[in-house]
Amino acid sequence: MKPWTTFTGLAKWLLRIAVLLVIFTQYFNIFIDFKLDDIAFYVSAIYIVFGVLFFAGGFLSKHNLTVISALLLLLVSIYVSVIVFDGFKDESVIKFAQHVMLGAVALFFVTDGNK
Repeated sequence: MKPWTTFTGLAKWLLRIAVLLVIFTQYFNIFIDFKLDDIAFYVSAIYIVFGVLFFAGGFLSKHNLTVISALLLLLVSIYVSVIVFDGFKDESVIKFAQHVMLGAVALFFVTDGNK
């Protein structure tokens, strides 16, 4: 069976929207608490700022904003994946898988840009 290349653009936009939804559902409340002494605030801030820039980069013809914001999303996803992983316990595995998935989508856009 041949791939449906017609829907590639739609699939990429759905990935961007999904990343934005995951980031806002998981990190917006932590960001709004504005606790400057907590590392979770800074992680949330990076996710939110670069998630919005990642989404906005899709509207531009050049790849720069998409690639840079996706790279930072990838790096913070790797960091959080390492910090969150605590063996194969229920909560730990779910959060680990979530961050690995965000990192995988970010890596896709780092390598593919806005094509």
